[in-house]
Amino acid sequence: MACRQGDWKLIWWFDTNEVFPDEYELYNLRDDLSETKNLAAKYPEKVREIRALMDRHLHDTHAVPPIPNPAFDPKSRSYRGWQPLQNSRVEGAGGVLIVESKEGRPQMRTVLTAEVAESPLKVRMRMRAPDGGDGIVYWSTTKKPSFSPECRADFQTDFNGEWKEYEVPFRPAAPVYALRLDLSAKPTRIEVQWIRLYRADGAVIQEWDFAKPPIPRKNDASADEEG
Repeated sequence: MACRQGDWKLIWWFDTNEVFPDEYELYNLRDDLSETKNLAAKYPEKVREIRALMDRHLHDTHAVPPIPNPAFDPKSRSYRGWQPLQNSRVEGAGGVLIVESKEGRPQMRTVLTAEVAESPLKVRMRMRAPDGGDGIVYWSTTKKPSFSPECRADFQTDFNGEWKEYEVPFRPAAPVYALRLDLSAKPTRIEVQWIRLYRADGAVIQEWDFAKPPIPRKNDASADEEG
């Protein structure tokens, strides 16, 4: 939730994460239009003032703010844009993405940052697992928004606990906007170092490098402002 008051803007996060770790982000848009310096810690009175406006708005509009889910499993949440499906779990640890399923295929999906109209395309990934089965890459397009057997490419795996790279070419018939990866046909625990989506000429369209830390927004005022 966000609120403007003159030059000030307060963002209130109901659910913090590794990219947005602070409950409140306060920016002075006159001096910092790009919202790079979070001033919430420096001006707590301004946070309380704008938060009061937000609370009054919620009350007047009878809005229902989100509340914690007592059954929430942290491992069921998405990581770096990859969302687990079915009985799978995803989490980041030790510079890798861990995808695990004890019942069924380890599978996950993501929405691309922009539609990709080029064809053919290919997905490459570096991963390892103690065992498992062959995998499938699904894609959804503007003409087929749901994942379907018509938009899939199967690939063979050779899981034996060692790091290996896999490449899966495919030819979408329309612009692609989402991917689904079934990394194994059998339940297992898979570690993924990186995933890349390529054009036919080898240019990288989008990359997920889990060894690199996420790029958070700048949370604090600069050293000069702090003195």
